[in-house]
Amino acid sequence: MTENNLTPREVTNLKRTDEWAEQWNIPTGSSETLVNEYYADNTEIHAILQSSRPMLKAGDDKAKLMAFEKAGAKAMKSRTMTFIKKIAQGDTVAVQVEVDYVTSDGRAGVDWFAAFLTFDDDGRITVDHTFMRNRPFSELKG
Repeated sequence: MTENNLTPREVTNLKRTDEWAEQWNIPTGSSETLVNEYYADNTEIHAILQSSRPMLKAGDDKAKLMAFEKAGAKAMKSRTMTFIKKIAQGDTVAVQVEVDYVTSDGRAGVDWFAAFLTFDDDGRITVDHTFMRNRPFSELKG
């Protein structure tokens, strides 16, 4: 899909997805910016392959997400998200991601995940359904 075939909202959501990834990356990103500027106050986050229950339900306080993201930043020397594929349709962006990481104790690795991100009219994520194995991020639960 070329940018010419996308709606203005889809173009904005793809741009916001790129910015979201930049904030997720460690050490260049910011947990505070990620949580406060890219996730809506009424967000649902569900790591589908890790739990049958959402990590954050719509209406929950984002403090739990902030604690999780800060724990991730502390546990990693570096973490870089590279998009393999991005698809925008309407209010949703689907991504296929490769993550290169080095843990705080020096273990390096590569992992992969996919996510479906739904955006509101302000370009903030209201639903994040991520399909990620437990490794290595299970160590980071806040």
